[in-house]
Amino acid sequence: MKQQDHTTLPRSTSALIRIGFAAVLLVSVAHASSSARLTESAQPTWIGQLPLDGTPQEGIIGTADDADYFSFNLRERTAVVIYTTGGLSSTGTLLDSEGHEVVRSDLGGQGSNFRMEVLLWPGEYYLRVDTSSSSSGLGGFIGALFGLFFGGGSKTGSYNLHADGTAVSPTEVSLDGMPHQVSLEEKNSGDYFQFELTEVTETVIYTSGEFDTVGALLNSEGLELASDDDGGEGNNFHISEILWPGQYYVRTAQLSSFSSPAGSYSLYAEGTTLTVPSVSSSGSTGEIEEEDERDLFQIEVGEPSVLEIYTTGDLDTRGVLLDSDGREVASNDDGGERFNFRISTVAARQGLYYVGVSAHGSETGSYSLHAGTAPLSATSLSLDTSTHEGAIEEASGSDYFAFELTAVTETVISSSGGLNSVGELLDSEGRVVASKDDGGEGRNFRISEVLWPGQYYMRVRAYWRSGPFATGSYTLHAQGSAVSEGELSPGGSPVEGALDAQDLQDYFHIDVTEAMAVAIYTTGGIDTAGVLYDPDGRVIESNDDGGEDFVNFRISTILRRPGRYILRVLASSTSYGSYTLHSEVPSASTASAP
Repeated sequence: MKQQDHTTLPRSTSALIRIGFAAVLLVSVAHASSSARLTESAQPTWIGQLPLDGTPQEGIIGTADDADYFSFNLRERTAVVIYTTGGLSSTGTLLDSEGHEVVRSDLGGQGSNFRMEVLLWPGEYYLRVDTSSSSSGLGGFIGALFGLFFGGGSKTGSYNLHADGTAVSPTEVSLDGMPHQVSLEEKNSGDYFQFELTEVTETVIYTSGEFDTVGALLNSEGLELASDDDGGEGNNFHISEILWPGQYYVRTAQLSSFSSPAGSYSLYAEGTTLTVPSVSSSGSTGEIEEEDERDLFQIEVGEPSVLEIYTTGDLDTRGVLLDSDGREVASNDDGGERFNFRISTVAARQGLYYVGVSAHGSETGSYSLHAGTAPLSATSLSLDTSTHEGAIEEASGSDYFAFELTAVTETVISSSGGLNSVGELLDSEGRVVASKDDGGEGRNFRISEVLWPGQYYMRVRAYWRSGPFATGSYTLHAQGSAVSEGELSPGGSPVEGALDAQDLQDYFHIDVTEAMAVAIYTTGGIDTAGVLYDPDGRVIESNDDGGEDFVNFRISTILRRPGRYILRVLASSTSYGSYTLHSEVPSASTASAP
């Protein structure tokens, strides 16, 4: 690993950049709510308790839209294995206490049954069991055809649900390269190890021996950052990551149920503290010598700033900007000169930022990295249909505008004039919410977004970064209107709606005072899509064609938290017209018993 004035990273660092998990649940119909008020311990009667002692729980999926819910509460860190047996083609979705997806599986078990293995922290969890056909719309339809021609489980019928939980006390490991011997006398759900980092560290974790192992690296919340099967010698795994300060866990397991249940392996963990250089004011040089290399630099930000980061040279580079926790803020491939990257964004937080540089494909060679910082000077932007005159006077220049919202707002920002413009909408952390280079008049941009309360920035630049078209004047137009929401009552009467070219989306609010499961869907001839937001504005589920005729949307989930949820109904094509919106909460007497 060659050191100049940069630190070299393995390409697998991209797994770290993807920290987090999707909160979109493509699931189907739910069960009833109860009259019990929502408290930390109270929950609806339609949710069955799931013991984590291996005792099978019988369940029945009576229709393709049916689903069963179970809950369990953990008081300590626990390795949980959940799976079904039987002829049903099952799907399992594990939700946290607020109804957000933790993990989803429709594979891994015997036949067409699901199986999931996960390390969970103390708290309350919910499991949804349905069929793979009912949870994925067109994908489920294709899966059903696949099962018809090539064999597969039934979409309705009975199943047995199994769940085992083992309290986990991970073994402390030092990143000193010394082997940790592990012997297995019988099949288990995995071994856990833990280590803590206080500095940015290049970490390598692998096993040796004849035993066929698979390994996973988990963050402090138990979420998987990276995994590997046979990347090491023989049938051993090998994981290499750049990790930021914090707590981490390693899970090792037997590859499959067909492997011998007994065996031994040695676990090795190595760590090299990285001295990450700062980008020089005159530019820093670097060289990519191997395909798997990434170079790492740091930038100190003392006040809210505008960052301009780019490379020059003949090497085709890619760049990523990370915050002090190692989370991606922005990335770019060919936004600079020739095939160089260029990142322009707002660094709203004080502290360290990191820049990762890699080469495209298998290319190697040298480059120069440049980073400019300037105090953020943003023009206040009013969303009252007023206009703002601006001009890009220097090639690669940008103008910044700032605005703050106190309510959920439908926002439209566009430009007009002779400049071939690009607009980028950034959140308070400098992450891109939306980016457009057209959609407006001529070659002007137009951005239309629904935004939740908070601080936002608008960046305007020229589409061309050099030459005679890289400068010019423009007029910025901005308007925002608080979302007008219709009311959707769970279990209430259907609501009629219509979408056309002038009215592309409708909004509805759902007020929740107690835990409930709902099935929200449209009927009618137009192609609809639905997005459901929680009280904090996070998407908890979206769907396009999961309803009838594969054109209507269908969303089913637990509304666990009290508060106001917002549903957004969109036309997912140019097939405009009327629709009927339904929100069902089946009664407890009609819910299939878990």
